Amino acid sequence: MLFRSSVEVLEKRPEIGLVHANIERINVDGSKTLSVKRFWNRDMDPFATVYLRREHVSCSTVVARRDLIDRVGRFDEAFNRIGCEDRDLWLRCAAETQFVYIDTVHLRYRTHNENMSGNFEKMQRARSMLVEKFSGTPRGRPLARQAWAAMYYGMGDQWLDAGKRLFAARAYFNALTQQPTELRLWKALVRSLVLPIGGRTVAQA
Repeated sequence: MLFRSSVEVLEKRPEIGLVHANIERINVDGSKTLSVKRFWNRDMDPFATVYLRREHVSCSTVVARRDLIDRVGRFDEAFNRIGCEDRDLWLRCAAETQFVYIDTVHLRYRTHNENMSGNFEKMQRARSMLVEKFSGTPRGRPLARQAWAAMYYGMGDQWLDAGKRLFAARAYFNALTQQPTELRLWKALVRSLVLPIGGRTVAQA
């Protein structure tokens, strides 16, 4: 079984509290759509990586120690039905332990129109709640402005991919208010107002 490799990591490395792996996205009919490229490596701080939306932990691939979940708590019901409950849990875990990523596909994720990631308004609400929740914590406070910028930047990308230029421009502008010297944010704002839409990669949910 694929998950056995995750269990073996926990058995061999007591300092590791959580193991996760890659996924493959498939269509409703089961056909393959995308092998997700991840950029996790052993030098990445899992808290900063998740909080700043540099990478994602695929929920159904996670194998974690029971005592870790007992310490940090389970999914926060405040995020129920709006999303980000998984990121919230990973951030609480990352404040306590190190993660290990296994670069093999442990799960096929079926995409359809009712996936939570398709609802932009709920996504933005959940992401805002998440940044706000951790901006007051010892780990999150120094990263708060970067986290707000990353959230708005991600929403801008998704609005732009949906062809909603004005919504995208507003999101990029909000990102710039947090990090006005970040060149990629200026480029994104210009792209949303001037350049043709197309050939982009959809931001993560």
